[in-house]
Amino acid sequence: MLSSVKKLWLKYEYHTLELEETTAEFKKRKAEFEYAFRKKYDKLPMLQKSAVDSMLSEEESAAPPPPRRPIQEKKGSDTHNLFKEIAKHTHPDKHATRDEQTRLEKAVVFKQAKNLAEKGDWFGLYKVAQELGVEVDPPGEEECQKIEKTISQMQNKVQQMLKTSAWKWYDLDSNKREKYMEAYYVEVFKLHEETHA
Repeated sequence: MLSSVKKLWLKYEYHTLELEETTAEFKKRKAEFEYAFRKKYDKLPMLQKSAVDSMLSEEESAAPPPPRRPIQEKKGSDTHNLFKEIAKHTHPDKHATRDEQTRLEKAVVFKQAKNLAEKGDWFGLYKVAQELGVEVDPPGEEECQKIEKTISQMQNKVQQMLKTSAWKWYDLDSNKREKYMEAYYVEVFKLHEETHA
């Protein structure tokens, strides 16, 4: 592998791991934040609970975003060619006469590779090819640009999680957490002391 591609691979791996680690940590922080949110909610007067319920139901009834369609790689692209090479080794039709265990293993790898190809994930396919012992040409300039874009998207996802109220709240000590949650309710739900009346 060329050193520039190796650097890109290491950068991709680093940000993939960072995203996985941050996502796992975020789930933990979010769960605790939601628990504290619920405790605060349970202590609210009925009028404020109604206001919060109303706002939350409005959010839930908003139209969901359209489902993301898979990226269709152009025939002849590096990703498409790499998938075709992997398919030669894993397609279920190629293993119809083999034992059931082998057929299942190859089918799982084929499906994984197909999903990666639909996402346009060249490095994901590269990893699968490495595990299969398939020779891989380095990605072209266009593919490298797509990989850089994917890395940038991973970095953005991490930054979005780090900026959430749940993340910030979790880092506070217990006294400050309570005040933060109070401020959160005021900011998000516009709940002020005068609505206690």
